[in-house]
Amino acid sequence: MLSKLLLTLAVIIIAVVYLQKRKLAEQRAAAHPNRPNPEHTKTDSSRRFQAWLLVLVIIAVSSLIYAWQWQAEQQELTVLLYRDNGSEPLVYRVPRKQFATRSFTTVDGIQVQVSANERIEVIGL
Repeated sequence: MLSKLLLTLAVIIIAVVYLQKRKLAEQRAAAHPNRPNPEHTKTDSSRRFQAWLLVLVIIAVSSLIYAWQWQAEQQELTVLLYRDNGSEPLVYRVPRKQFATRSFTTVDGIQVQVSANERIEVIGL
């Protein structure tokens, strides 16, 4: 979600800067119609560099966000399941992405449904 927001913001900024530069160039050309524009090649290469730099920054930020999300999903939680009789809890290791409100799948592939009279305690959130 954050990467989409950053991309949208970057596109808006590029469009505003481009339109402002274009408007200034048109005003200069209208003021001096016979004079060639010596800044034309300099601004084109500068714009190209800025565009590629922006693309690289967006790719880097998106990659970092994806890596952080993946790392968070791979985090292993310890789930203690207390039965209704109050004895020793059952201990499960669960990947974070496999943990839901009333059910989870352990590292070993066991699917556990928690009933209404059982209590769970999650360590590692």
